[in-house]
Amino acid sequence: MTEERKNEPLDVIHIGRLEYLTWESPWKIGAVDIRRDFWRAAIRWRGKPCVHEYGHAHYGLYPRNAARWELHWETIGGGLILRSRESFGFVNVAAYFEDAMMRMNGRGVIFEASETSLLLRADPADEVPGRLYHKRGNEAVIPPGEEKTVCKVGGADACLFVACGDDGFTCLKFEGPAARSLLARKADGTIRATRIGPCAIIGRS
Repeated sequence: MTEERKNEPLDVIHIGRLEYLTWESPWKIGAVDIRRDFWRAAIRWRGKPCVHEYGHAHYGLYPRNAARWELHWETIGGGLILRSRESFGFVNVAAYFEDAMMRMNGRGVIFEASETSLLLRADPADEVPGRLYHKRGNEAVIPPGEEKTVCKVGGADACLFVACGDDGFTCLKFEGPAARSLLARKADGTIRATRIGPCAIIGRS
């Protein structure tokens, strides 16, 4: 991909199941790698004022003339930041976008990239199991019985995020470092369970 692509029209929508493994691996929605369209937007907005918004089930990046942040990056495929136009300070766009992809991993999503916005959001038509964080930490509670019915523990279709400890079965999908390690192992082919469960975080127990 080169910066000349900024002259191509940008108006795409991809709908399907999200599979995110690592920043360097394809970011798949169905069979489509959305990295190309993500970077087509980043190329257009490099050095321009932008704002972003983040939630459990969406991430958006938008060019705005009045924004107090500018989008900066060094190499395509690397990191991105929003740098303050007024003082020292920055926002790590890559970290926020990656976190959004990890939270929505395995779910039906909608990705839109246009001249005025880049938005990844959960597809409201896709109903998925909800999970609550434990009272401590970022492991999520798996209600008794759902380790079999939802997580498929012990089967060929087991979710790779399931863990078992003193508190019973827990979900590591929303526990950043642990989830990142498990996804990297899936990318490397060094983990037996390979399904990315579609569960969504809905609060804390």
